[in-house]
Amino acid sequence: MIRNTALFLGLVAMAVLLWSVSGDAVPEPPNSRGAAVYQEYCYRCHGMNGEGGEGRFPIRDKAVWTLGVDTVISTIAFGARGDVRANAHGVRKGMPPAPYNDADIAEVTMYVMRVIAKRPSTVTPADVARVKQRHIEALRTRLGAVGQSK
Repeated sequence: MIRNTALFLGLVAMAVLLWSVSGDAVPEPPNSRGAAVYQEYCYRCHGMNGEGGEGRFPIRDKAVWTLGVDTVISTIAFGARGDVRANAHGVRKGMPPAPYNDADIAEVTMYVMRVIAKRPSTVTPADVARVKQRHIEALRTRLGAVGQSK
């Protein structure tokens, strides 16, 4: 009994030590669907933890992480565009929309919020559908305004 208790306390102490050494990241199961989507689609451009790297685009210190989760969902679902500095040349680059369903977008959003932004977040497929619908409605409104101004 005493041996089992000592073993248990030792394991708890090791877990606490490992958690404190690993930084502020919120633990994410390595076999989660969010991690798998990130590995399949995001890793090649953004690196393992958003650090970028040679020929990659760092996202770790971007302002998007300080904004609401809806902005992150929108960026993943619809992509991003803008000027990027690469090798001292101004290059017009873009991030294509993720070719995944709402459930996978929700999972990868939670993953990047936990691993890169270090902000625990819960995102559901319904959240993704809501953000997509709001985006589409905004586009329709803008297109309608353009059509009316002619």
